[in-house]
Amino acid sequence: MTCLEAQTKIMAFIDNKLKDEDLYAFVKHIKSCNNCAEELEIYYTLLVGMKQLDNHENLSTDFKKELNHKLDSAMNRINHTKTLKKSTVFVVSAVFIGVMIFAYNNFLNMVYHKEQEIKLSRQTEYYYYDTFADVVLNENRLKIRDFNVVVEETQPDATKEFYNKIHQYNLNQLMIDSEEDDDE
Repeated sequence: MTCLEAQTKIMAFIDNKLKDEDLYAFVKHIKSCNNCAEELEIYYTLLVGMKQLDNHENLSTDFKKELNHKLDSAMNRINHTKTLKKSTVFVVSAVFIGVMIFAYNNFLNMVYHKEQEIKLSRQTEYYYYDTFADVVLNENRLKIRDFNVVVEETQPDATKEFYNKIHQYNLNQLMIDSEEDDDE
């Protein structure tokens, strides 16, 4: 702000009619320019003194101290407002980021559970064949016919029972799946 601009705003400052943007620049200029500070002090003393006389108030004894207090309080109010705005922006940004992280985690969780549901719904006896094929084929314990597991008679009873349970479970799952498809 130039001296001419500051001098044109003296009356508005005294009457408390300066906007915050102009007030900040005005106070900074007055604090750094002795000529404008002296002119403001003269106007302030005259105008405030006249108002006090017109209102039949006691005349102030230290106009310079009152003016400095008014300038300091204006600067403090502006700085407080700026700090409050910055804090508000920071808090809103932090909340937004937190909500976005929470939403992203929920989305990932939802996708994971959906994928698991799809995998589970597609598991049939082929899943067990795919899972146990290496063990079964490498040890030549089973014969494979149309993806139905047939246990040879030479296997131990526990192994036969295990593979028969898997086969029975798969058949039950196929029946449940087909019933669910019929219901839909």
